[in-house]
Amino acid sequence: MKSIQRTLVALLLAFGLIGAAQAEVIKSLSNEEVETIVSVYTNGNYSDLEDGDFGFELAGAKVILFHSGKSMQLYAGFRHSSSLESMNEWNKGKRFSRAYLDDDNDPVVESDLDLEGGASIGAVREFIDTFALSVKAFRDHIGYNEEKPSGSGMSDAELERAMEEAMRRAQ
Repeated sequence: MKSIQRTLVALLLAFGLIGAAQAEVIKSLSNEEVETIVSVYTNGNYSDLEDGDFGFELAGAKVILFHSGKSMQLYAGFRHSSSLESMNEWNKGKRFSRAYLDDDNDPVVESDLDLEGGASIGAVREFIDTFALSVKAFRDHIGYNEEKPSGSGMSDAELERAMEEAMRRAQ
């Protein structure tokens, strides 16, 4: 029953029908609750990846949302040349995301949200909105202005490779 209530609150928040101040404080989200948020946020245009993670387009990039129930991570990687200096410059000037070069020297931007201390579904929505702004700014920062037919930052194969790398890092 509590899960249904939280899902309803998530839907209402996603459509802006109630404010974050009215939302219940949550300390974890189930796969179903995260999927509901992603589905509403993306108008149903997302991929359900293994272990309850989700892939979708955000700000012209393919993004992966990893979650453990008590935390969430948004990840976007780009097949593009960049430098450590550029990543350091990003990290020095930005507060809500971090950037690095992956094992293939491709730039990555990601952000985390810890739910254990308590958050609202509105905070989750703001986390995604803020990451969208970060992705747009990061694309400009690294000079990634390529237009691909799908408008995405990575192909499906690149998305799969990025998922594998992120899973390796998580171990």
